[in-house]
Amino acid sequence: MLCESARKYFEGEYNCAESIVKAVSDHYGIECSAIPDIASGFGAGMCRGSICGALVGCTMGIGMIYSKLDMDRKEKKDAIARKVIEFFDRFEGEYGSIECSDLIQFDIIRPDEVGDIAKANLMDLIKRGVIEVKCFTYVEKTCRFLEEVGKDVLERG
Repeated sequence: MLCESARKYFEGEYNCAESIVKAVSDHYGIECSAIPDIASGFGAGMCRGSICGALVGCTMGIGMIYSKLDMDRKEKKDAIARKVIEFFDRFEGEYGSIECSDLIQFDIIRPDEVGDIAKANLMDLIKRGVIEVKCFTYVEKTCRFLEEVGKDVLERG
């Protein structure tokens, strides 16, 4: 369900990071008026092809899921850090990079190809053939990991 929600949001008006954070919020019943806006600047590798927005969304999602546990602050931060490192390592091992531009093989900050990034739309870039549809795979991979984290956390809590 989490993955299906994230995909639906991603196919709509939300970027990769927003989609994941919104799906986690919905799935785990986490209320926050800042969601999904808090993740808006992280899509498309922080709007410049840097760290993949799905990974940033995953990082926020891990923190959101762990917020459900009643544990010591330091213990919680350490547990979150371990999960983030685990996922980044797993992701990079499978896809060869954590950088958006490397993953989609497109330099997002080249205005000659995209135009104004603020007006760029993932679906438009796909239709124009500027990028391949790889981002859906990254969102899916991220959500599968978050489902694992959620199962583990709920069993502990």
